[in-house]
Amino acid sequence: MNEFPRTQVEGVSLSRMIIGTNWFLGWSHTSAAKDA
Repeated sequence: MNEFPRTQVEGVSLSRMIIGTNWFLGWSHTSAAKDA
């Protein structure tokens, strides 16, 4: 099985599966009210 794609953050290799844009941009998957 292939590994998940990885990226480097501050010299640490992290799986892209655990670092989506939600943490950085603050969007939710539920509703606009949750984003406010």
